[in-house]
Amino acid sequence: MTIPIQTPTPEGKHQVDALTQRFSRAVGFFIVPTPNDGKPSPGTGLLVQLRDKKYLVSALHNFFHDVGGKDQVVRSWEETRFKFRDETPLERVESLNQAESQVKSEYGITLPLSLPEGLLIDDKHDLIAVRIYPSVEEIAHAEFINLESECFTRELTTGLSLLVVGVTLSSQVNVPGAGPTLVPQLDHVRFDSDQDTSGMTHRWYLPEYFFMPYSLTQDGISPHGFSGAPVFVNKEPSPGELWTASPHVIGMALRYFRKKDLLVAVKISMVIELLNTDID
Repeated sequence: MTIPIQTPTPEGKHQVDALTQRFSRAVGFFIVPTPNDGKPSPGTGLLVQLRDKKYLVSALHNFFHDVGGKDQVVRSWEETRFKFRDETPLERVESLNQAESQVKSEYGITLPLSLPEGLLIDDKHDLIAVRIYPSVEEIAHAEFINLESECFTRELTTGLSLLVVGVTLSSQVNVPGAGPTLVPQLDHVRFDSDQDTSGMTHRWYLPEYFFMPYSLTQDGISPHGFSGAPVFVNKEPSPGELWTASPHVIGMALRYFRKKDLLVAVKISMVIELLNTDID
């Protein structure tokens, strides 16, 4: 059963906005040329830090690993244009007109790829992580989620509020002089442990994954491009404490099931396991 969210869940709009502002500069948006025809394919990633290393993590299929393996990933990465939020706050609803008026006179950057030690792949869980060097000037304003202190590893319970930020092909605009520009979309839903997940491929029922509603189809926004989008929850304050914006990442979106309006996400613990293989 999907629970549609017509209004913000109990935190209230100002609290949702505070959460969004806190993590939006850790989310990256990108366009990858499709190998066969060069058409733009959007994707989303998350900037994270584990111990003293920083990474961009995303869904592996965004870089067409299924087409040509690691070599294709490298080619795709080298042609990918990345965008990160600047100092302008992310609005809760950001229209295409707003995006067009705020876009800079460039349509993204390339990020250097250090091989082989800078590229980590987990084909089983559809994950990719690429080491990011702090010297990259274009992401000097970005933030990195610290996975040692800002991740949520408890079990999901019914009613827990989930926030996910991603970009979609249906919300892309072409701006003269700037090329394709992706408009971030925020989905705010409530987890339901009794939702109907029947009929899915067996692998998605494994404990490394979880299902969550996708509500933006109500607004005509297809989720193509949400692959790699981070899913956040707020760390609940202790009794007597004031509410503060303390988003903790719980997973990353991988697939969408149209018939049930559900996203499947991989738990953040799988991302941490992948990053732990970076022993250099």
